[in-house]
Amino acid sequence: MNIKQILMVTLALTCATTIYAGNKHAGKEKSPVFIYAGQSNADGRAYMNELPDYITTNKYKHVMYDNVTTVRDGQMALYSPDANNAKYVAFDAVVKYWLDQIYQQPVYAIKCTCGGTALDTLARPAKVPIWYAGEDWLSRHKAFAGHAVTGDNSLAKALIEGVNACISTTISKDKDGYDIKAILWHQGESDRPSSAAKDYEKNFRQLITYLRQHIYEITGDENDKELPFIFGTVPTNSKQYSDEVNKAQRKIASELKNVWFVDLGETPLKNDNLHLNGISQEYLGKSLYNVMVTHQLLPTKKLLPVKKP
Repeated sequence: MNIKQILMVTLALTCATTIYAGNKHAGKEKSPVFIYAGQSNADGRAYMNELPDYITTNKYKHVMYDNVTTVRDGQMALYSPDANNAKYVAFDAVVKYWLDQIYQQPVYAIKCTCGGTALDTLARPAKVPIWYAGEDWLSRHKAFAGHAVTGDNSLAKALIEGVNACISTTISKDKDGYDIKAILWHQGESDRPSSAAKDYEKNFRQLITYLRQHIYEITGDENDKELPFIFGTVPTNSKQYSDEVNKAQRKIASELKNVWFVDLGETPLKNDNLHLNGISQEYLGKSLYNVMVTHQLLPTKKLLPVKKP
């Protein structure tokens, strides 16, 4: 072997070593993180026994969970849909089940939801927290902490503080590293009044931008500046359906990168004509999962069989 050949081999080995060293998790996927947020249909109003047996009897093996809506200590525990004798569930229980089937490592789930909450300050009942993300308003309001106190009512701040707590306390200690995959969202009913609906497009865009930017500031991952944001629309047969909100949501999905939606159409509701029943929650959960598969956010190409109810 001449000098030139020796140099070429040495260079090749050096490059190979550098590439491997630069990827601390080569050969193994980073542990995924999923964020669930919104108002009551994301919080869950379907009774536990309305969902299929695979949800109510399943023992989740990999999903580590924390609801950060009011308490943000970052302590995550193995997920169980009936923890603390919970009576209600939402689509996130379905998504978590199917994620649990495809991952053989920790799957982190962070939830921040509160019923009756709007994006617009004009649609907010007194002392109810809000998702509004205007910079000036946020500078004057604290994160929601579970009690009705004036000036202590931002859900956007609550979510970001919760993500930060979960990452710093629990997720950052994962030996495989972590990767925030998506925000899964359902909201819009409370912005039905015309005074709020007319600004829904601006408010929704503002919220998505705020969440992405502040999650990026936590993770330092450039990809989080365009973090996938996937939502379900408000069913058209809901008593709080707004055509203006629906059009605004679709416009945002057509204009912002990595924003996609599931059209719920006239999916069945509970007797209150407002909340998704178990069949519709399962449909939404499976559909959100399939959107993530379609856009290659998950380590599988297999779509779930799903039919709109």
